[in-house]
Amino acid sequence: MATSPSGMGAINDPVVVPGPESRPDREIAAHELMERSRRLFDVMHAEDREEASGLHEAIQAAIQAGDTAALDEASRALKEAITKT
Repeated sequence: MATSPSGMGAINDPVVVPGPESRPDREIAAHELMERSRRLFDVMHAEDREEASGLHEAIQAAIQAGDTAALDEASRALKEAITKT
């Protein structure tokens, strides 16, 4: 096997660039965010509660699909929604 000039591994090994958070970390954070918003349902206006509920569905769908971009977007929107509560 050919190694890189630095001797760190094979030349053809893929380069992994870590993101700000791994997918499991994002999913855990999203679940925690949904739990936090559920605790606020009683004090939310009906429209905000409906929006939060829809965002919960979007987060679950993104997790199931493995779509980190959609997960990040829905999580950001939910965080904004509960911040105004």
